[in-house]
Amino acid sequence: MVRAYRFAPYPKGALRIKSNRKALLACRFTTGTIRVGADGRQVTLPRPGTIRTHEPTVRLLACVHAGTARILSATVLHVRGRWFASFQA
Repeated sequence: MVRAYRFAPYPKGALRIKSNRKALLACRFTTGTIRVGADGRQVTLPRPGTIRTHEPTVRLLACVHAGTARILSATVLHVRGRWFASFQA
């Protein structure tokens, strides 16, 4: 038996539990121009530029144009190599 497997902190072949202590790459934009794209899938933020949204924003865009909603802030989140944006309206 190989020494590395004999003294491993977990049994060979078992799943290792990943740490939940890793910092989440996220930031919130509350000031500046927050624009929703006409296609309903992209948003333009002040610093990072154009980012794809996690969900379609067609209903939000319709409410903003109707005057019944206002975008208060946008949160940008990095998940598995992609950047996503969500809104607080």
